[in-house]
Amino acid sequence: MRLLKATWRESVTELRQWAPTASSRLPSSCPTFIHGLGDIVSPTEQRTQYGAIYDDHSPQRSSTGLSPQVTFSLEYAIKSNDIEGHETVRVKEEDMPVFSYFIDQCGPWLDIVSPDRRIAQSVSRLALKCSVLYYACLAYAARILHLHGRMDLDRSESYQSQAIRHLIPSLDPSKSSTAEILLPTTVILRMAEQFLELADDPQCHMQGAYSVFSAANSSYSPSRIDVQGVSFWIGVRECLRICFLYERECQFDIEIVDTSDLLGQASDEVWTNRMTYHLARLCNICWGAANKPRFEHELETIAADIDRWRQHLPDGFKPWYYQDNVSDIFPIIKYYSTWHAIGWQQYYAARTMIGVYRTKQSLGDNSGTIQEFVNSKTLLVARLCCAVVFSCDEIGTGINGSHLACWTGRLFTGRREQQIISEWLSEFMRRTKWPNQTCLERLAHDWGISTKKTIGPQSPPYV
Repeated sequence: MRLLKATWRESVTELRQWAPTASSRLPSSCPTFIHGLGDIVSPTEQRTQYGAIYDDHSPQRSSTGLSPQVTFSLEYAIKSNDIEGHETVRVKEEDMPVFSYFIDQCGPWLDIVSPDRRIAQSVSRLALKCSVLYYACLAYAARILHLHGRMDLDRSESYQSQAIRHLIPSLDPSKSSTAEILLPTTVILRMAEQFLELADDPQCHMQGAYSVFSAANSSYSPSRIDVQGVSFWIGVRECLRICFLYERECQFDIEIVDTSDLLGQASDEVWTNRMTYHLARLCNICWGAANKPRFEHELETIAADIDRWRQHLPDGFKPWYYQDNVSDIFPIIKYYSTWHAIGWQQYYAARTMIGVYRTKQSLGDNSGTIQEFVNSKTLLVARLCCAVVFSCDEIGTGINGSHLACWTGRLFTGRREQQIISEWLSEFMRRTKWPNQTCLERLAHDWGISTKKTIGPQSPPYV
């Protein structure tokens, strides 16, 4: 844990560049929320006018503008069941709309594989007993609000600063509840960090999450669906985004995953976690250096495991709607829940990777662009991957699927297909502020539309 604290302090130092210290105690009458083209809204008006950004994704709201489940007093405090070593929270009036936004809107984006809404509900309750987790929730919500022009920059950055100031003391190994609190804290802060375009993303909290999960001295089964288990699988999926954008191995040590039961009967979200594990393994095989001497054997082993996952899926994973007209470039596929959509996104992405790298291995060619290693079967699977991503309107599934659509989208040479992929990425970015500009530039380069290619601190290799 001492090593964890030292390593993360270095990352946090870099993180301060985008979260400068600012005053965190603003007057309750301070008009900090900006709506539309500069209209100032007072805190009183906030309680009645502060609505969701996405009306079509919002739960039913009461006359106060808050969801029926959110009934905080403005000076509410938890007096019992405190978490040892952690400060309880008083929800200030100016913080109330921000925390409400986390519960109602951006928190659920992390619950795409959690029917029990462990982040939006369980973590929110836990946050009121622990200030470091509370300020992580506020920092994440504040970043989204700022990106939509609904919070000024200074106010948003003050929440980032408070989150960091509360985070560092929480790394103290003498606190018995450190692991319990830090696991969800790190993945929430990483989610906020991911809303930076890739070239500006320091990935500090991704490294921090890896350090915390490793230091916890615990194993994580796909069947673990408590707060810590859900946090772990969120962390792996966040890491997978970087894997696909940089074409590199997973930064998480997936050896800490308990793989004793990957095919037994389980709830549907557990099956999705199992697919997440297989996809992380596949990234390590295709984009890591360690397995190169046994590459073909490892690739066929993971391919067989993924086939078995598909064969044993519960009936709940079947789509309730499928339409594939001749005129449709990508079919429409609808599933019952977000965790079903996530499982299929990752499955089709994995099958696409296996198809590409099998062809590459058979040709014995280590050069050339990805399009040179594509056959019709692989292209069909890539089409299904994009179709699953495009067919679901939930923001969380779009966040999880954008990098998969980008990577598989590189295979298409038809201009109409390329146009649909570009339009979806652009519209999703406009609607949610999710940073897809790097994906768009990379696709334009790979498709020969533009010579510009910007991917971040260093460009990834072509396959």
